[in-house]
Amino acid sequence: MAAKDLFDVKRSTWETSEGLIDLPLFFYDSTAVLTSFLCDHEKVEALLADERLAAVKLPGEKAMVALAFYEHRDMGEMGVNLEPYREVIIGVMAGLREDPGKGLSPSDTQAKDKELGLYIIDLPVTTASAGAAGLELWGYPKFVTEIQCEFSEDSFAGSVLDPGGGDSILTLTGPFGQGASTPAMGGITYTVHDGAVLRTALECR
Repeated sequence: MAAKDLFDVKRSTWETSEGLIDLPLFFYDSTAVLTSFLCDHEKVEALLADERLAAVKLPGEKAMVALAFYEHRDMGEMGVNLEPYREVIIGVMAGLREDPGKGLSPSDTQAKDKELGLYIIDLPVTTASAGAAGLELWGYPKFVTEIQCEFSEDSFAGSVLDPGGGDSILTLTGPFGQGASTPAMGGITYTVHDGAVLRTALECR
């Protein structure tokens, strides 16, 4: 799909407690910093709220946890009250499993019904409209707070503040390493909403 065709899709209007919103969501201008970490699989698996989902077990009894900072500056006309905002995603690489008692390894995820994605653990955002839309329509575990981001050509500094006290509850800082330029990448997120497991596709160009 060419970039010019990415937004050429039919949209529908949905209601949230903060106003109307047009779906699918369009993001015309955003910046993101994406990181990943290897964590203890047993501890990560305990964070998943539904036995139909499993954290992928990597070699060494590890699981992959992703941490991403986003700054969305232009969403165009997207319904009422959805203004530019920032968000931070904490997610676990996961997929569906047929047998709730069985783990999930990368070799188990080739079938379409076990496609890999991120099960979202936490998702702070900076606006009430973004929080309401994500929580009410998808079941994303969003909460509203202040998120600080400083982007430069060679480094990043970001933090999430406690909505109750203003102290930092998460900080990510550091220089960018040597690497190659890559195209924008989409992906899949998993959430549980009204008892159903939702698999949401993110398309990027």
